[in-house]
Amino acid sequence: MKIKMLITVIASLFIFGTSSIMAQPPSSLAPEKSKKEQTQSKERVEALKRSFVITESGMTPDEVTKFWPLYEEYLRKKRAIKGSESGSGAETDRARADLKDEYYDKYLEVMPKNKVDAVMKSLKDFRKKLAEILKNGGKLE
Repeated sequence: MKIKMLITVIASLFIFGTSSIMAQPPSSLAPEKSKKEQTQSKERVEALKRSFVITESGMTPDEVTKFWPLYEEYLRKKRAIKGSESGSGAETDRARADLKDEYYDKYLEVMPKNKVDAVMKSLKDFRKKLAEILKNGGKLE
């Protein structure tokens, strides 16, 4: 079942990636993507990530409703740290590490450790797969 879902997610990424690439002129001639198109692309990737993580980690609906708002809050705070970049690189890295530890503890309040670890692994796997797809111009090899 997990393999079938993984194939579906990867196929969806492939289809979305290649259809948008093939429908556009070469990048030197292509106009900038509009804000609306960028937002839609981000939303599609986020939906695929959410589906992938839920499936791969085996989260229950109850766990999803408790975990995902915390995860989105973590991402907002992480972006805020990245956006501020007022301190040195070491200070920024320390702030990110502290934030990650803080939210790991919060995740443990809503799910068992093995499930939290499975979610973290699924997020990492998704980022790797997405990077591979983007590296290959939207194509799977």
